[in-house]
Amino acid sequence: MALSFSTPLDIKRPYGSFRFDVFSLKADRRMTLYGKAALCQFIELESDFEVTALCERPLLIPDIKPKRLVDFWALNGGIPDLPGFSEPFIPVRRPGWGLNDIAV
Repeated sequence: MALSFSTPLDIKRPYGSFRFDVFSLKADRRMTLYGKAALCQFIELESDFEVTALCERPLLIPDIKPKRLVDFWALNGGIPDLPGFSEPFIPVRRPGWGLNDIAV
């Protein structure tokens, strides 16, 4: 049995995040996105011709602290996918982003 999601979790807007109301042609409904990263991922999924269906905020990952929300579920080429979870997160230190790099 494959994962399939059609409705998002009903959660409140995370404090300090932007809210974007968009219309998805692939889901054929209005979606509410929280944060610029979710908006960028939505645009990428909507423009990908291999993605035939998608759902925002499909599930909450239990048993971890703090709780993590999955941004999207997508049907990519007939295969259910959770975009953004295929590659491990590797933090990158960029010059000028640390406290020691601030010019006084």
